[in-house]
Amino acid sequence: MQCALNICFQLLLVYFIAMLHGIGVLMPWNMFITIAPQYYVHYWFSPNNTQTEYSKNFMSSLGIASQMPNVLINVINTFLVIGGALLLRIAGPIVINCASVFAVIINERMILPRHISDMAWFYVVTLAIVAIINFSNGLYQNSTFGLFADFPAAYTNALILGNNLCGTFTTVLSIVVTMILSDVRSIAITYFSISLFILSLCGISLFVLTRQFKKVLLYLEVLQVPRE
Repeated sequence: MQCALNICFQLLLVYFIAMLHGIGVLMPWNMFITIAPQYYVHYWFSPNNTQTEYSKNFMSSLGIASQMPNVLINVINTFLVIGGALLLRIAGPIVINCASVFAVIINERMILPRHISDMAWFYVVTLAIVAIINFSNGLYQNSTFGLFADFPAAYTNALILGNNLCGTFTTVLSIVVTMILSDVRSIAITYFSISLFILSLCGISLFVLTRQFKKVLLYLEVLQVPRE
């Protein structure tokens, strides 16, 4: 009985880890796109509520900076085989995303829109960070689906469920934070701090997954759980 409970616990643990990574892979970008109009367009690039070329073009530039890396990583995955252990290919993007989100938080805390001359480099740096995050997310998402492809379909569905929950979580968070905080800088810092926390949880969960991975696959094989 105790053994059966232990097996069920480990299977559920891996299921929730898959769901967590489904949330984590989209979290940084969801935070960016949620706060972008309020923080970047209306706060950073519109001094004294005056539109600039940066505020007019930021959202379209943000879309390009986010989509081009996704296209690139999909082309690379189509024509080239990216070697290396899947767990390492997941850990790498998580580290990159954590560093990128941390850089965003530092920018938000330390740098204020004092001069219009600051907008040019801040604009470029922000779009560069967005491009890095989305390129990293492309590899992260493809690798997580590849990793859990060895598991039954329920675990792949857990990833998809996590993707869907991420959008819901971001929406609820936006409502709650806006009700509590009024300062746009504080709201932006809160968003990205939560994003960094969730990415850190994803990183920690990888250590758990490395210990459980082969064991859980063996349990599933013994239990003859179908993979489709």
